[in-house]
Amino acid sequence: MPNNSLVDGLQPPLTSVETDVILGQFMFLKKEKENIKQSGFPPGWDAERVKRVSAHYESQSEEEAVAEDEAAFEALGQKVMEGCQQSPANLKERVYF
Repeated sequence: MPNNSLVDGLQPPLTSVETDVILGQFMFLKKEKENIKQSGFPPGWDAERVKRVSAHYESQSEEEAVAEDEAAFEALGQKVMEGCQQSPANLKERVYF
C-alpha cells in the first residue's frame, strides 16, 4: 500500500490516473493555445463577434455604461473585485472572494 503521508513537506508521487489527468489537461490547454495562435481568437470567438461586442460598447452613452456596470455589480452570483489605490504589496491582503 503506498505511503500517502507528507515527508519533509514533499508530496507523495502521483498515481498513474493522476498523471493521466494532468497530461490530458496539459494537452487540452496546449491545443487551445495553438488554436488561439492560429485564429487570433479564443474558443467561441471570431472577428464578427468581436465587432458586435465592440460596436455595443462604443455606441453606449456614459449613463448606459454605468447602468450596465451597476446591474452586473448587483446581479446574484457575480463576483466583483474592487480596486484600491494602495500599493500592490497590500493588495493581496485586501482581495476577498
